[in-house]
Amino acid sequence: MAISIPPSGIPAAPAMDNEAPRKSVASRRPRAHGLGREVIFAACLELAAATGPEGLSFGKIGRQPGADLTAVYRNFADPDELLLALADRVMAMGREGCLPDPWWR
Repeated sequence: MAISIPPSGIPAAPAMDNEAPRKSVASRRPRAHGLGREVIFAACLELAAATGPEGLSFGKIGRQPGADLTAVYRNFADPDELLLALADRVMAMGREGCLPDPWWR
């Protein structure tokens, strides 16, 4: 079996006749399509209800909807940004349906 050396100087690995082509890890793992902020907020609320706030981590939040840690980082720069956005969301949920008194302008 001859190994040809390409111009880059790094020899290519010889192909085995009986070896099936391998799939990359990324192509084997199902992707969580549409993993946006709303899905992440829902995952945070589910985890917090089940484990308490101590149970929240980027990894657990990403795995909850079937994704991973990097999915959370694609939507939030860091845990502080996620926590602030989550606090805003929870405050907004508490205000839903509330109307100000007529004296409030």
